[in-house]
Amino acid sequence: RENNPSRELYRQSLQNEYLYRLWIEILAQNNDDDALRSLATHLQNTIASGLIETRAGHALVALTHYELGEREAATMIWRPLRKNGNEPFQRELTLILEDDEELRSQAAQILIRVSGDFFHLRRASLFFHANKDSKGFQRSLETVDEAFPSNPLRAEISFHQCFGSKNYERAL
Repeated sequence: RENNPSRELYRQSLQNEYLYRLWIEILAQNNDDDALRSLATHLQNTIASGLIETRAGHALVALTHYELGEREAATMIWRPLRKNGNEPFQRELTLILEDDEELRSQAAQILIRVSGDFFHLRRASLFFHANKDSKGFQRSLETVDEAFPSNPLRAEISFHQCFGSKNYERAL
C-alpha cells in the first residue's frame, strides 16, 4: 500500500494545493493582479491536465478571483462546489462568500477541525473574533498556536483592537 503510485500522486496533489494557496496569498498581499490572473489560467490548465484535484482546483481558481476583487466570478465558481463535504478550500470560500451566518459558522468550525493551513485557520479565527464567538475564537487560537508556534495572529488581532480603539501607542 505504501508504494501505491496513485496514493503518492494524490499526496503530492494535496501538497501542491496548499502551495498554490500560499502563492495566491502572497500575490494578493503584493497586489500583483497580473500574476493572479496568470495563476488562475495556470490552475485551470492544471485542472484540465488532471494534475490537481478538480474540486480543490476550482476552489483555488475561485479564491484567485476573489483576491482580484471579482466576487461575482468567485461566487459563480463556488456555488456548484459548496455542497461537497469538508474540503478546506471550499469551506474557506463558504466562509468568505456565504450570506447565511450559520453556514459560515459551520464552515469556520470545519476549518478548525480539518485544515492545517495557516490561512484557513486565520480566516476562521478572524470570523469567530468578528462575530464575538469567544468559545470558537479561543479554540481557533489554540489550534493555530498548536499548529504554528510563534505565529503572528494574536499580535495582528491585538494591533487591530488597539488601533480600532484609537490606542495607537499600544498598537505599536
